[in-house]
Amino acid sequence: MMALFNKEQVLEAYVEEERQAAAKAAAKAATEAATNKERENGIIRLIELCKEFGLSLAETVSKVAMSYNLSQADSTITVKKYW
Repeated sequence: MMALFNKEQVLEAYVEEERQAAAKAAAKAATEAATNKERENGIIRLIELCKEFGLSLAETVSKVAMSYNLSQADSTITVKKYW
């Protein structure tokens, strides 16, 4: 009977570890998604401000690239998406 009890304890401990690992993974994914959304919102606000101040598309691309450490190509795609 002792061996069965130990197997149950081991199984319960394993299930608990897996549950905790899944919860941590879900929390990490949610945090990354929120961070990405905040970054995207910041880029959108910067583009809107550049437009309000009369900057050209090219100038806005440069500002976004510098501010968000993007390549010119990635910045161009992003700015055109929200321009």
